[in-house]
Amino acid sequence: MSVYVSATPYTIEYPIGSVAITIPGSKKISLPLLAWTLMWLVVIPLLGYLLLTNIKTLSGLNLAVVVGGLVVIIIRIAPALYLLAWQVAGHEALEITPQAITNRSQIAGIGRTRVYSAEDIGGLYAAPPQSREFSFLRFGLGAFEVRSTGPIVLIYKGKKITFGLSLDYEGGRSLVSAIHQRLPQFNTPARLK
Repeated sequence: MSVYVSATPYTIEYPIGSVAITIPGSKKISLPLLAWTLMWLVVIPLLGYLLLTNIKTLSGLNLAVVVGGLVVIIIRIAPALYLLAWQVAGHEALEITPQAITNRSQIAGIGRTRVYSAEDIGGLYAAPPQSREFSFLRFGLGAFEVRSTGPIVLIYKGKKITFGLSLDYEGGRSLVSAIHQRLPQFNTPARLK
């Protein structure tokens, strides 16, 4: 039996003894995040060019500062690139059985699969999604927020793992409710909240 809920962007199926959920990316690109990412994608090649053209004249501390700055910028831009890619081409599939929860997370067909054993699950619940702050200028000037976690929270081995980055809180709550109705063993109180 397959149920598609038009008000929310997910598909939920009920194979025998399990629940299968498909959650596509939002397809809504955050314009401030796009501008912020493009800004840094221009700065990184410029710094790289300056580093390569001046490598003979840079030495010691100056070389370490330039290389360190480039590494920090690349580490800082990685989450933004991930969030943009997820918004454009993300796809998440959850398969919940009495034995495990399997999460297949993909961006443009490339991704990973993680299996969470039911023995180590401390709870499954919905929580308001959290956001990550980015800023164009120092000290938070020109700051904006982008959602960075989903509303479906799994407690696995005492750690919080979130799913459904493109869902709002109500969508996550209805999915968790459907899972609890079909598989009540996951309706245990969470150890962390």
